[in-house]
Amino acid sequence: DTSTDEIELGAKDEGNIELVLRVLQNMCEGHNHILKSYLQTQPDNIRSIDLVARTVEFLEAAAEEIVEETVELVIQTLETLVEFAQGHVINQSVIFDNHAVDTINLILRTPEYPCPDPTVARLKMAAGKLVPPMPGFNGEETGQAAPEVEGTL
Repeated sequence: DTSTDEIELGAKDEGNIELVLRVLQNMCEGHNHILKSYLQTQPDNIRSIDLVARTVEFLEAAAEEIVEETVELVIQTLETLVEFAQGHVINQSVIFDNHAVDTINLILRTPEYPCPDPTVARLKMAAGKLVPPMPGFNGEETGQAAPEVEGTL
């Protein structure tokens, strides 16, 4: 559950969160399936945390109010999710099932943000980059997921 504490933490500690997101993104570069799978479930830990789902939840909370002070964090969150999704069907499904498309839709449809135009363009580009991996499911999900993504956008 994304509580007020987590949202406040993001505002107070955004430099560290952005760094953690960048590290997670870099761990997945090069289609590293082992690390991408590990992000979703950590079988060697007592308590496993689905970092993919938690990142989508964080994106949803962060995107509620995008201002100049938080826009870079939202962009980094989107870029991290893109890396989680590329070439990994399970992570694509987790991202889709956690309704990231709704947040992407909100970002793309919002006409103005209190940020410089080049930053807004980068934000919308980052949001747009998360769309192509989404319908990349294999099997029965493909037939259902692609129209849902298209309909939502």
